[in-house]
Amino acid sequence: STPVAANESHIFLGSDLKRAYAVPKNLKVEDWTYLTKGRIEARPLLAGDKVVFASHDGSVTGLIPSVGWDKVRSWKFNTGDRIRSDLAFHDRYIFVGSADYKVYCLRLDGTVRWSFVAQAAINESPIIYNTSAGLHAFAISDENKLKGLPRTLFSLPLPKGDYVAAVFSSWTLEYVKKVVSIGKKNLYVLMEPGASGEKTLLAVDIATGKEAFRLDVAGFNFIPNNAADFGRRSTERGRIYLISKTGAIQVLGEKSL
Repeated sequence: STPVAANESHIFLGSDLKRAYAVPKNLKVEDWTYLTKGRIEARPLLAGDKVVFASHDGSVTGLIPSVGWDKVRSWKFNTGDRIRSDLAFHDRYIFVGSADYKVYCLRLDGTVRWSFVAQAAINESPIIYNTSAGLHAFAISDENKLKGLPRTLFSLPLPKGDYVAAVFSSWTLEYVKKVVSIGKKNLYVLMEPGASGEKTLLAVDIATGKEAFRLDVAGFNFIPNNAADFGRRSTERGRIYLISKTGAIQVLGEKSL
């Protein structure tokens, strides 16, 4: 039920059977399994000396790649609701989006560095970018029909230092489907289709969230995210990949935009 992660010796994957698996690369049977209380949908994450699994039971668990659960070295952190999206990792920190309306930043030992409270469930993987203004996390909350709130993107400037109780958004943007790329000054996002089904790529100022310009991307079925190594690869910054219904690929660079 998940994509596969791998290190030098094992492949790691999650299951609808609520189990995490570690399979040696040269064998057809698992080396170990770990049972959770919910299906596993998020991709396993290799972070530091752990392989980290997140489950629909709301738990995030750091396991030892070679043996699984270890009473001394392993850890478990519980959020308040299911975790559906992939975890993100940057520097020494693990970023978790939960249906309990929160984004968590965990240290490598499973303790909480900070959390952010959104207005609805976070079922998309947090996106981490290193910008000219510092490190930012971008999180998208789902539509909240009870409160009449659309899908909303939150820009979260990340603090320096290890002991921070919470972070707060510097700006928000409604009706965002996904984050696509980041440039020198702009963040590029794909907007939710309107009543006519149009597809729009929007460039917004990273610092303020104000619209810089927009592009019609009708005819392109797949617009993958380009993390560009969390913003460290300058040649990939602001690069946008568009794949059409026929399979043709168009690449847009910031200068040509």
